[in-house]
Amino acid sequence: MSKLVKMVLLISCFIVLSIATLIYVTFSGLPWKKYTVGHEIVAYLEKKYDQSFEIEERHYNFKEGNYHIKVHPVKNPTISFSAGEERGTQSYTDEYPEEVWAMQAEMDFKDMIQELFPNLRRYHISSVYGQGMELVVEPPIKNYKETEASIGILINIPQQFEGTDEEFEKMYHLIQYIKDNGGNIELFIAYEPDENNARRTVYANFTNDEMREINRLEDVKIYYDNVE
Repeated sequence: MSKLVKMVLLISCFIVLSIATLIYVTFSGLPWKKYTVGHEIVAYLEKKYDQSFEIEERHYNFKEGNYHIKVHPVKNPTISFSAGEERGTQSYTDEYPEEVWAMQAEMDFKDMIQELFPNLRRYHISSVYGQGMELVVEPPIKNYKETEASIGILINIPQQFEGTDEEFEKMYHLIQYIKDNGGNIELFIAYEPDENNARRTVYANFTNDEMREINRLEDVKIYYDNVE
């Protein structure tokens, strides 16, 4: 093989390798920076919340050009949340308070939801992401009922909504339970007889302010216009 051919092959390999590296870095970020930034984020979390955290995963968002991690408290591995670089700044953001609030609300409402709707397909309790950075400046993280933290409860029921008294009674009892428990809650119920046909799904949505006005079964029916 001539020197010219070897040189061409060498240059071709170098070009292919460079392009492959460029594509990898563009979509996956710099491997070393994933670890560097990950450790910096953990240091930020440990200083902010005065406890230890452990990294589960490291990620790079090529659309925004920033790094983030999935992490959990060492003392409570059941709470996983995201933390990362804030877009366009030199600071970090995290979703630790939101996950804590969602877990607290889950403990408060799961039994009642399952008791009222034993045939539910699924339910999901979550906190609005982004509010934790405003509501929690330093530890400890207060209970969601002691803050303005917004909590959403979504219940998915695999049956057709008929508008019966029994259906409204279940809504009423859950609303009263939510009111008695306290907190800034929004309730969203989806009657979905067919997961593959969205047109058959009926939704009932009650804001926190609306639920405060519901004191009788008839009041639930007054808000029937929330059902679409």
